[in-house]
Amino acid sequence: MKKVFLCFFIFGFFLIKPLAVIGKEYDFYVDFSIKESGDGSKKEPFQEIGEAIAEAKDKKKQASIYIKEGKYKESFTIGKAISLIGEERDEVIIMGDIIMSDETLLKNLTISNSNTAVTIREEANATIENCTINNFVSIGINSLPGGGTLSVSGSKISEGGGKGLYIQRGKRIEIISNQVSENEEEGVDIRSKVIGNVNSNNITDNGESGIEVIVGSSHLDIEDNKIKDNGSSGIATQFYKDFDKEGNIDVYNNKISNNKKYGFDCNRPHGGSGGSSYWRDSIEMKGNEIKSNKEGSISSVCKFMEAVDEEEEKDNTIDETGYNEEENTNQQTVEEENKELTRQQQELEAAKQKEREEEQERQRQQKLEKLDEIKDLLEESQKISQEVETGIERIRNQSALEDFVFGVNRVKADKLIKKSDQNTKKVLQANGIATQINLEPKEETMLNEIILSKHKTIEEQKTFLEQKKASMSLAKWLKQYWMLVFGLIISVTFLVFSLRYYLKKRNRSI
Repeated sequence: MKKVFLCFFIFGFFLIKPLAVIGKEYDFYVDFSIKESGDGSKKEPFQEIGEAIAEAKDKKKQASIYIKEGKYKESFTIGKAISLIGEERDEVIIMGDIIMSDETLLKNLTISNSNTAVTIREEANATIENCTINNFVSIGINSLPGGGTLSVSGSKISEGGGKGLYIQRGKRIEIISNQVSENEEEGVDIRSKVIGNVNSNNITDNGESGIEVIVGSSHLDIEDNKIKDNGSSGIATQFYKDFDKEGNIDVYNNKISNNKKYGFDCNRPHGGSGGSSYWRDSIEMKGNEIKSNKEGSISSVCKFMEAVDEEEEKDNTIDETGYNEEENTNQQTVEEENKELTRQQQELEAAKQKEREEEQERQRQQKLEKLDEIKDLLEESQKISQEVETGIERIRNQSALEDFVFGVNRVKADKLIKKSDQNTKKVLQANGIATQINLEPKEETMLNEIILSKHKTIEEQKTFLEQKKASMSLAKWLKQYWMLVFGLIISVTFLVFSLRYYLKKRNRSI
């Protein structure tokens, strides 16, 4: 009898798949090259990043996902406390839009051919390390308004159709040692009430200013950057009436050169004034090397507002040779002005005024066109949300028995999840267009609230679908553990026959 039971245990040990897994470095693995998706282990990785994220969400704790080299054509939201780490930065290519939630990490990845490559959710703490973000339509890294922190280091954000980084109101940032170049709009666009550092970056060849900052309530250290060859100014600071509090911006030890407008500029896009000392009290400049900028080192507005006094000029290496003829003329002491020169100046001013008015009208028409585009996209988004909600309602109305036996129809769930991904793209596209318009602060706040609300709805719908898809049904359990069930059936059958044989033999002996 002892031999019979020994055989039973040996047979069961080899037939039943072991459930214990040897400890591993990462929680889940993804490999695009495999033929069939596995369970996410190192030996049987998932085929898609989205699968690993959905599985990691179910754990409801910190999870790390290791991604093997390959091209992944996916858009997804990274759930809370999930890290994505690529095998090698240039070989792991994600072609889609990524949304980062709280306590998330992107490392050693390339995100390419997207609309808005990476979006940081409101109140989220997110980190991006050693990544390449390129060939995007509107924004490389878009931080939505609200609290939280964003750290971007050792990364390259380039060749985009819009802004490299767009840091919206209220974020705490660390933008360190990055290459931000060849984007069609600003390299780094920072809105009001942002706190943190922009240090040791190369910000070059962008279509508009290298760094643009709304001064109001911002507390920033802009240090040790190389800012050159940008299509507008190297650093452009802005005053807005609705965000009129002074800032605290230290601009130290930067090299600012060969920009097509000024090295350092001060603007009031919607008029108004913070007072005669606004720029002076908000900005401190030391140790900068500012030279060879086409229209001058520091704009006349900053000079007039006393942004840089004589002592600070000594603290910075400022080359004024780039100032244009009009600015030099304004600064020169002219002993005698003849009437002809006065008339010419008046004509020139009138011509410039006409150009300004024409430009304002052009911008107004462009703004109306862009707002119509945003309206259409948000209406399409609403339509998709309603379609997804209808599908979700059908899933909710499924009978308890059907739910237990068969679970959710995976094909239908996948279709609804894809619709949610399409919806996310629509909303991000609308947000990207909004960044191209010179909106009034109130308009910007209202539009941000609408976009955040839509993001929240999409995320709730997608989370429900992923949870239902991942939930265990009888059919799914049998499919997943058929080897275990088969082994138990064989083992029990073997045990029954062994017992019958033993009892039969025992009866014969009696």
